Amino acid sequence: YSSLLEQATDHIFQIDIDMNVQYINHIHTGLNKDKIINSNLLNLFSNEKNKYLVKSTINKVFKTGSPQNYEIECSSPLGLLYYSTIVSPLIKDGQIVGANLISRNLTEHINMKNCLLEKQRFIDKIKIYSLNGIYIYNLSTRKNSFINESYQKILGYSLSDLNSMNPTEFFACFHPDDQNIIAEHMNIITNLEEGQSAEIEYRFKAKSGEWKWCKSIDSGFEYHEGKLVSFIGSFIDITEQKKIEQDLINKNKEIQNFAHIVSHDLKTPLHN
Repeated sequence: YSSLLEQATDHIFQIDIDMNVQYINHIHTGLNKDKIINSNLLNLFSNEKNKYLVKSTINKVFKTGSPQNYEIECSSPLGLLYYSTIVSPLIKDGQIVGANLISRNLTEHINMKNCLLEKQRFIDKIKIYSLNGIYIYNLSTRKNSFINESYQKILGYSLSDLNSMNPTEFFACFHPDDQNIIAEHMNIITNLEEGQSAEIEYRFKAKSGEWKWCKSIDSGFEYHEGKLVSFIGSFIDITEQKKIEQDLINKNKEIQNFAHIVSHDLKTPLHN
């Protein structure tokens, strides 16, 4: 039992009714265990706010006889540390004579949670504010794991719409004349190294049935053991640009045809 307590990753304290430490299983580097034993628990807290919270929580346990919980954050050379502590009464002969405290370091958990929240806020901003369509495509599941609002506005599909398609149905959304270059592009993407990107223009059938010209730039997003797992892409709708280009091509052809006719007429001998 003693070995289990000493090896536990949680900090385990036992205090008397005056909040003096009677037992502690282990301490942080830089602290002296012998100096902590018989000293007041509150002396371990330099922050007055933490000291008040700990004291009031323990007094509530002494008063009610019911376990209580508190969470605190402490400054350290490594940054903020977060702890969650359960305080339960220590009872002898029907009387509360102290308390047991089990304190767990939640720093890694809190930091991971904050990191996820920050990433989520970043993604939310991308969803709302980006004018480009953005997507993340998972190569193993062969499905999109993310699209932003602009993607849906441009092409009309929701994420569930896209993921309800099987890979063959999704591939059929690319124009038949562009499917070969799409296949070549996917092969290029799978061989991209981190930091590299690939660009492509293609036609994609919108949910309305209209063919949309898109210009995409794709780059690796997630890697596992050096192998690409998913890629992220950003695209713009260049349909109007392509229409203008085609109109110019048609106009040039008309001018060339007209010039050819005029030239031919001028070379034709005049007959009386």
